[in-house]
Amino acid sequence: MSTFSLDQQVDLKTSLPTRAEELSEGSYAGKVVRAGIKNIETKNGPATIFEIGLNITGGIYSITYWLTSEPNLRRCLTNLKRIGFECDQWGPAHGRPYTTELEGAAQGMVGSVLSFKRGTSQTGYATITLESLDEADETPSAGSPTASEADLPF
Repeated sequence: MSTFSLDQQVDLKTSLPTRAEELSEGSYAGKVVRAGIKNIETKNGPATIFEIGLNITGGIYSITYWLTSEPNLRRCLTNLKRIGFECDQWGPAHGRPYTTELEGAAQGMVGSVLSFKRGTSQTGYATITLESLDEADETPSAGSPTASEADLPF
């Protein structure tokens, strides 16, 4: 990534972040640069999403969970449980609201390295399976490109 300057032309045909589903099938790891719950407007009305922004080899990719149905929430929680969060202890039955716990999980993820697998379902849809969340074991050396919040459009 180059340093931003108003003296450089902006390519309006590209956008950040790229969806992780657009990656080729395989295993990936990236530093979590941002995570959290967002309320957005869609053509079908308001929606809530849980989004993770990752820096993978200098590019910013997003993993998004639409929290608009029970199956979608279950998919999000199942993946978070896979990487170590105690999601089966969250929810109204446990006095731990999902939104509060998801925000706490998001805060705990930032700065860590998230590993995931990009696959394809039997019906041909791109799938993302979270595999591990580890502490970042390296700090960027001087001159290494890193993403700041100003680089992220979400």
